[in-house]
Amino acid sequence: MNIVCPTITAENAHTYREQVERVCTFAKHIHLDLMDGKFASNQSIEPEKLWLPDNITCDVHAMYDNPESILDEVSKLSVRTFIVPAETKCDFNSLSSLVRAKNMYFGLALLAETTVESAKSAIELADHVLIFSGNLGHQGGSMADMNLLSKVDQIRSINRIAEIGWDGGINSENIAQIASSGVTVFNSGGFIHFANDPSKAYQSLVSEIS
Repeated sequence: MNIVCPTITAENAHTYREQVERVCTFAKHIHLDLMDGKFASNQSIEPEKLWLPDNITCDVHAMYDNPESILDEVSKLSVRTFIVPAETKCDFNSLSSLVRAKNMYFGLALLAETTVESAKSAIELADHVLIFSGNLGHQGGSMADMNLLSKVDQIRSINRIAEIGWDGGINSENIAQIASSGVTVFNSGGFIHFANDPSKAYQSLVSEIS
């Protein structure tokens, strides 16, 4: 099943509330970006200040040098998938077990320059693999690098059952092409939040992949 997830990328509690309230009337599944100011250059709202409306679930992209450090706090929310960078130095075997023990799926994010082969052992463990084509830690201003779609088949050759997501530059003109490659989770930030009518922008994405 295809899922369009409005992305929440907030540096403080005020922006977080503003973004969540903007999308929760039309979306039931969101993608939450968290940054530590180290792995990503900027820092997001602190995990202990997070909240979600009732009947909203989310995937969390923990752009942290040590994503395990926020696992307990994040697990208090209605989180489906905990996504960590393939480029961190953590023990993915151990971390994937800890994530699943918290009743969450284990996700892995690949930056544009990270090859699938270099992350092979972690991809084998993953329930979800996120192809990242965005501006790390920022919302909007990125373009979808369609050359990265070649990673879909490479991921499939390693892990046949993992869900595959895309983050970065999604809009109503390219989402169908991204979907046709085998991506099923589409994280969209700027296209929705910066639209004159965010609900209409969201629905346009949903319509393109329905």
